[in-house]
Amino acid sequence: MTAMVSFLLAQNPVADGLKGLRGGLNSPETVGADLNLFFWLMMALALFLATLLVVNRRRQRRALNLATVNPSRFFGRALRNLRVGRKDRMVIDWLARRAGLERPTAMLLHPAVFDAYAGRITGSIDSKSLREYATGRLAIIRSLAFEARDDGEKS
Repeated sequence: MTAMVSFLLAQNPVADGLKGLRGGLNSPETVGADLNLFFWLMMALALFLATLLVVNRRRQRRALNLATVNPSRFFGRALRNLRVGRKDRMVIDWLARRAGLERPTAMLLHPAVFDAYAGRITGSIDSKSLREYATGRLAIIRSLAFEARDDGEKS
């Protein structure tokens, strides 16, 4: 049976074509071309990875500079990560600037710092209705920032 299969494959023009193709790819003339192609593909891959590295470093540097250059935007971004609504972010940011807080994002580090900053913010508001609104919103932000973390620490 094996002899018959070999005989049929030997008669098959496709099998002869594949043998010729394999022989052409493995010839000594194409070995140099294969290495050259491999070298250039590796160089292209290295260039692509280096470009990604440079872009990533620039993004990281920009993110670090955001905290020092524009603390208000950094505070807004931190509130957005806590899923605070746009209107609330704008109001709390405005109130923090009005209260003279240089680094409002620091209030998100610890509950005691948050309470001190929130007291400064609400103490700077003259309007009773706006003070009550800000107090309610700050309580929600406090729960978003610290209660989720406290639950995670207890587990």
